[in-house]
Amino acid sequence: MALGSLAAHVSGEHLGQWEEGAALLGTLTEDNVKIAEVRLAHTHLAAGDADVALSHARAALALCDEEDAPDEHRFYPWVAEALALHAREQRGAALDAAGKAERALATMDAGQWPAAQGDFDALQDTLGHSGDAVQ
Repeated sequence: MALGSLAAHVSGEHLGQWEEGAALLGTLTEDNVKIAEVRLAHTHLAAGDADVALSHARAALALCDEEDAPDEHRFYPWVAEALALHAREQRGAALDAAGKAERALATMDAGQWPAAQGDFDALQDTLGHSGDAVQ
């Protein structure tokens, strides 16, 4: 197993243990879990496993659905979903997810989310569709 895949596997395997321990302490929030899922998606993408990356991105989106989160909280999961779909060569679906991320970006306060525009620009560059995601 490649080092990147091993790290991603271990991170995912122990996430449940972290949740359990943190729940006892009352410190883990749904936002932390969403962030962990998005980071795991990016880790699996870097390790070359787009299928697992997509499952983590969609797990983050499912958490957003469960709590009826505003679009600004869905931005990073949609970016991760778009990247995973792109890696799976599902261009139409990747552009659809990028379009959702773009609409979410429009609702975000740049002061509160300073890196979001740069992250979206990087997504657009990756998709080879700079500046005009699916409307």
